[in-house]
Amino acid sequence: MQHEKKNLLIQLQLLQNRLTSDEPSGAMKMEDTIQLNSSRHLPQIYRRAFERQSLSYDDKQDEEIDDQEQKTFEEIIHELNTLSLDQKDFFDLIGRTITKINLHLNGSKKLDLIPLIIYTSILHPNNDERDRLLKCLFNLYKKPSYNQRQILLQACLCFAKQSGPLRVHAELLPQCWENINNKLDERRCLVAEACGILAPHLPVNYLISKNEYDSFFL
Repeated sequence: MQHEKKNLLIQLQLLQNRLTSDEPSGAMKMEDTIQLNSSRHLPQIYRRAFERQSLSYDDKQDEEIDDQEQKTFEEIIHELNTLSLDQKDFFDLIGRTITKINLHLNGSKKLDLIPLIIYTSILHPNNDERDRLLKCLFNLYKKPSYNQRQILLQACLCFAKQSGPLRVHAELLPQCWENINNKLDERRCLVAEACGILAPHLPVNYLISKNEYDSFFL
């Protein structure tokens, strides 16, 4: 009971001091706050250390942002400031985002990108961007397993059906030629399997009959 009376008297005294002082009504000294919460005397050195840590807390939070995170912040702000409703700009944004996300995904999580890569590569109006997206598809896995290759082959088949023979020859087959001499067996298997499923979707004048094949190679 005596302790509660002492705290009440301290609070009343602090209130009177604030009302009669020139400081703003919301201001309260750190030592007053400590005294209200405890009847024990806090050593001066501890009180000063506490004040320094409290005042520098926000600055330390800002310092923890590394250069890479700062660069990401700046890129996102730039994207938002240059936002456009133009269809080409929209596809450009998707293409850039796919590339960035791909760097941070592993294993089966990359599979979720495949439909987005294919549809963007089909619809994008820029040849260079389509080529970059198809490169991303073929290089999605360094050593694609059998199951992963089956998904990639289905993606190639989807592109072929939606884009037509000319684009299969001009855009998809070059990705196979770039990987045909790859030192990894899994990558070469992907190329061979892709050529097999894409053959029926090539322009007719690029296909040869069995007799022509025999006469050329035998």
